[in-house]
Amino acid sequence: YEELLADEKVAFVYIATPHPQHAWLIEASARAGKHILCEKPLCVRPAEAEKAIASCSRAGVALVENILYRFNPQTKRLLEIVRSGALGKLQRMSASFSFKCPENNKRLWDPELAGGGILDVGGYPVSLAGLLAGVAEGSLFCEPTDMAFSGSLADSGVDSQASCLLRFKSGLIADCHCGLLYQGTNDLQIWGTQGTLTCTWPYQPARGGEAAVLRWREHGKQEQVEVHGLACEDPFVLAAAATGQAARSGGSHFLMPLEASLGHLRILDAWRKAVGVRYPDDEEGPAAKRSKKE
Repeated sequence: YEELLADEKVAFVYIATPHPQHAWLIEASARAGKHILCEKPLCVRPAEAEKAIASCSRAGVALVENILYRFNPQTKRLLEIVRSGALGKLQRMSASFSFKCPENNKRLWDPELAGGGILDVGGYPVSLAGLLAGVAEGSLFCEPTDMAFSGSLADSGVDSQASCLLRFKSGLIADCHCGLLYQGTNDLQIWGTQGTLTCTWPYQPARGGEAAVLRWREHGKQEQVEVHGLACEDPFVLAAAATGQAARSGGSHFLMPLEASLGHLRILDAWRKAVGVRYPDDEEGPAAKRSKKE
């Protein structure tokens, strides 16, 4: 990494390492004057993210969290439908991201690597919830006023499946689920006072070659159906372009503001701790206590 960061020809870096390496790599990249696209989650803990964001601000470099769906045209269309009033006032949403994770996938089953579904894929439904709640407040993110969590742990101590219920100031209640034990439907459903909406693959349209379908119905009207494919809209290209825009506009991107990244991480941190997930560097965690004794 040192050689890469010392290369004056490199202006942008993409951090896609295991979660625990994100914080120090962001800071090291900022010190080297590199603009940064970082895989989700931005860091493992909110305090780390705050420090990383501050380091980028001091260095004057862009920092963008790569939550792929944020930059996709389908998401823009989704928000257009919500803002149009076709669904009325949003009352409830349900979103999930679960998949069958192989037993030999060390990164996701190992607490040393901040494994578990919450930090890896739980951020997708949580991010969607904050985004949709934010639309009601005229922004792209809104903090929940109440949160409830549940989940199950694998033998290694990371979460194998988990659910959270978020309530927002607008009245929206969001049901979010993630897991590593089975292949889920991984869809999004929204219920409003005037209509409903279903998106078959909200996170990365056409992944695996199948197009995503966006369906919505305003009460008393015919159901509308749109099919969205990747075509030329490669999500990683869109994310890289967003980082370039952030570098030109002052360090953050309007579609993925750092306020939202930090807010999502606070929810994920509370969620994984509530279900009993502890990582070695958590001060209150059993692994940390063991390491101190050793």
